[in-house]
Amino acid sequence: MGRGRTADFPLCEDELYKRFIKRRFVVGKGVDDEWLKKTFRKLLNQMIPKDEKQRKRRDGCSISNGWVWGFKNRYRISNQCKTEKKSHSFAERRKSIKLFHRHIWKLQNLLLPRRDPTWGHFTPFDIYHMDQIPLPFTVNPKRSLNPIGKFCWLRDVGKSGLDKRQATIMLTTRAAGEQDVDCVLIVNGGGKRIDSDEIEYYKGLRNVKVIFQQKAWCDKRVMRWWHNRCWKQDNDRERMLVLDNLKTHLSEPIIKSLTKSRTFPLYPPPNCTDLVAPIDHHVGARLKQRMKKFYGEALEQNWDTWREAENNDSLCAKRRRMLMAGWLEQAWNELREDSDFIRTSFESTGILIKSDMSHKIKMRGGKGYDFK
Repeated sequence: MGRGRTADFPLCEDELYKRFIKRRFVVGKGVDDEWLKKTFRKLLNQMIPKDEKQRKRRDGCSISNGWVWGFKNRYRISNQCKTEKKSHSFAERRKSIKLFHRHIWKLQNLLLPRRDPTWGHFTPFDIYHMDQIPLPFTVNPKRSLNPIGKFCWLRDVGKSGLDKRQATIMLTTRAAGEQDVDCVLIVNGGGKRIDSDEIEYYKGLRNVKVIFQQKAWCDKRVMRWWHNRCWKQDNDRERMLVLDNLKTHLSEPIIKSLTKSRTFPLYPPPNCTDLVAPIDHHVGARLKQRMKKFYGEALEQNWDTWREAENNDSLCAKRRRMLMAGWLEQAWNELREDSDFIRTSFESTGILIKSDMSHKIKMRGGKGYDFK
């Protein structure tokens, strides 16, 4: 096997590659960087002699992201998935995005009274973004590390269709300060035949609320419920809420409800949310990455019972709902503490723009972009 750069523990890496190939093409499981690190650490403990010299050498081996990159490079492994490209390039959308950013600046500094010398009318503590994230049960099921040039095959888990949307995450982030709006999981169904233990489980979640909707999507009823239960009225301050162009968000009753609660709704240009929406551009992907980690751990523990169609009692609708709610709770509790990352998502997408226009907006494909 051509390695390129010399490996510190070539025999361990050879064994790791054998296990990687078996897992991918015999068992059919997916592989990510964390699996490589965990398995390599076990192999070091099993294969390296425990005398003092070798122990020091083994303990000094840093199983870092750099080692993972080197291992994948030596064994010609890449992260493969089926991608979905946006239908419009950045250049085609530049004019609409520039008008949107100019509108934000004018709104903050000219159309509304300036209350803050740095930001204008709304400070980062008063600016929010809300978006919906489709959630399948098998989080990211079509992506895995795979040898370059080999067919990327993955065995199905449980019933067919588990890689399609099972629920929707309704996430609201705040540009700065404590994340004071609960995350919502919209799950499929009417919610009329729910066991008491499932209800109690949802009540025990700290920062996640669960609501049932027939198509697991945000309609007017869900939006009103969110406004009354999560978006609590604050008479002491005005807030700006960035929404997408979903028909529900544009409906007159919803806009009236937001206005009564001293909320200024703001809508990005159509087909541009992947560039100018903080959740779509940054936070949503990070949240699903963390949920993927918890899904992977559960899959490892339940592989034999989840993968066969006849054993799907362990993956009934109730079980899937509770698992997804639990993973979302863990992922959001971790992510909401990363205030710097969340603030950066607002700055890089241009939702936060300084009054002196000194802030640089950094979007994918927008090198050298300037809204002035």
